[in-house]
Amino acid sequence: MSGGGKKRKKKPVKVLRYFPLKPRLQRLFMSSKTAEHMRWYSVDSNKDGLMRHPKDFEAWKRFDETHLEFASNPQNVRLGLASDGFNPFGTLRKQMPGNDIDVYLQPLIKDLKDLWDGGVKTFDASLNQMFNMRVALIWTISDFPGLEFRNLPVELSGSEIFKQLENVRVTFGKGMEVEDNRKRTRRKNIEESGCHQWRKKSIFFQLPYWEYNLLRHNLDVMHIEKNVCDNVLYTILNESGKTKDNLNARKALKEMGVRSDLWPNENEQCRPTLFTMSNAQKDVFLTTLKNVLVPDGYSSNIARCIDLKHRKIFGLKSHDSCILMEKLLPISVRNVLPNQLSVVLVYLCSIFRQICGKVLNPLDFDKLQRRVILTQCHMEMLFPPRFFTVMVHLVVHLVNELKLGGPVHYRWMYPIERYLGHLKSSVRNRAQPEGSIAEGYLTEECLTFCSRYLEGIETRFNQLGRVDDQMTNNESSQVSIGIRQDALQFTLVNFSRLIHTGEREEDEPSIEASQAQQVYYVEDVVEKDWSAVVHLKPRDLYDMGEDIEETFHENEPYQAQDLGLFFPNDTGILSLARAQIDDDPMPNVDDEDM
Repeated sequence: MSGGGKKRKKKPVKVLRYFPLKPRLQRLFMSSKTAEHMRWYSVDSNKDGLMRHPKDFEAWKRFDETHLEFASNPQNVRLGLASDGFNPFGTLRKQMPGNDIDVYLQPLIKDLKDLWDGGVKTFDASLNQMFNMRVALIWTISDFPGLEFRNLPVELSGSEIFKQLENVRVTFGKGMEVEDNRKRTRRKNIEESGCHQWRKKSIFFQLPYWEYNLLRHNLDVMHIEKNVCDNVLYTILNESGKTKDNLNARKALKEMGVRSDLWPNENEQCRPTLFTMSNAQKDVFLTTLKNVLVPDGYSSNIARCIDLKHRKIFGLKSHDSCILMEKLLPISVRNVLPNQLSVVLVYLCSIFRQICGKVLNPLDFDKLQRRVILTQCHMEMLFPPRFFTVMVHLVVHLVNELKLGGPVHYRWMYPIERYLGHLKSSVRNRAQPEGSIAEGYLTEECLTFCSRYLEGIETRFNQLGRVDDQMTNNESSQVSIGIRQDALQFTLVNFSRLIHTGEREEDEPSIEASQAQQVYYVEDVVEKDWSAVVHLKPRDLYDMGEDIEETFHENEPYQAQDLGLFFPNDTGILSLARAQIDDDPMPNVDDEDM
């Protein structure tokens, strides 16, 4: 009661703003602009045997075989669920919900159960008819994989996991309890169940079909690729505090009794290794990266992350790591690292390049899996054991998920992270960031829906791009180039050496637009006037197999390397220590593992 006798309005501890799922899905069918796209997957045919969509892969097909009635109607919707957190302007509490996340998911699970059991009447504007829309959740994705503590990794089915979870009991909430010493401590919410790898039964098992899904939770390729890139970059640059080859790693080698040439001496000083660069090599490596110029919109300005004075890389975002791993790293290390290390890194980058492809050939999966295992084995011959964190290990499992779920751009966190960054821009009142985001989302949703029906004015759907890079027929090719391949099969060009001079009849200066490929060039700092060629295609261009006669240039993996040429065949043991060079940085004895 207040001083005036009036009741004060209580403020809730937490507020959940839930936007109902049903009307959002109904709006997708109510618009004639989007309703047809909701049924696209059922009318498109796979003409060339290549796989481009989750419908071509095992998880989708198994779901259809298990739920024939659901699969018979192409208007039924399959969903993926992503979760992530962000803290705009540092105004939100950083405490994560943990197991209590299921409390916040209850409204969504209720909607999903209703949409599966009975569905909801919906109008399809493209067919001008009513139908009963049913919805299923086929998988989830989050930004960090769960860890399971067991002796031998065994692939479990959903039913086997559900059986293990029968005796797991969790009390939601963070209540307090008083111990015998009259101190208040947090209540233990998990009862002992004998299942050490499980902390709760997922709320998704309340969905009647969930335990039968082949792929319930996806490994996030985005964060795996970033962590592997960080391990590689900071180790070869020997960056203090971030390298995996520090004093503790060298002591661990001595404790295990392996690689005696890398053990620290009595003064705890360590010899430099083949997989770390000298200062001169760092200058070449970092200068190559800093001089790279890529097409507009292809990536951020990676040069801003290069500090030539202190020989460091800093501030890399997830997509920067993606560009480095799949495009720039193999080209940058070719002139500075020994062939044994360069060829393994090219193999590793080629694996990520192929895993992240938009068009997949099912005949390549087994070969790709063997390449992953072979590359990891050769990496173990080169890098210290502490290099192999859980993220490096998870690369082994990505090919299997590729077989089940299809192209990773349907199953990774990039669109979620970008959208969260967009939502952050909606915050106008820093005292109430959640409310600002909710209001901004509703406003944008309404404007987006209405703008589809506005003709003759510029909207987000018809505005021109920032750069007009459309090609025209008979695009003139003014410069001819010298061309060759190096020992690692990279294509190099030299614009100062002309091949087509116009003196011969076959020296045609013009080409058709369909014959052109989009490329950019990475300047070779060591060999003057030569540049490495990097093929690419626009990020928003997808080959959906609609015209098999049209030439389509996918981001091909790098040329396969013969690892046997660079590694000994007798013992498989390499001497990783190298002679000390004057400009070599001495290892920091205070480095700790990250």
